[in-house]
Amino acid sequence: MTWERVTVHGYTDVDWASIVSDRRSISGFMFSFGNGVVSWSNKKQPTIALSNIEAEYRGATIATCEVVWLLKLLSDLG
Repeated sequence: MTWERVTVHGYTDVDWASIVSDRRSISGFMFSFGNGVVSWSNKKQPTIALSNIEAEYRGATIATCEVVWLLKLLSDLG
């Protein structure tokens, strides 16, 4: 059995202050390897961001935590 090198691809996006009633941002991410999506999320951020840059930074932080966990899982699986 031969194993190919697997590349993880990720995408993230944030919609700053899109919920008018409470001014919260929505952030989302998606990670895939091979031809399949292995992890995704789309959630309202828990705190109010004062700027688009702050919302993007928080969204990137959430996605980074997920990719670190995902890469550790893939490493443990061999």
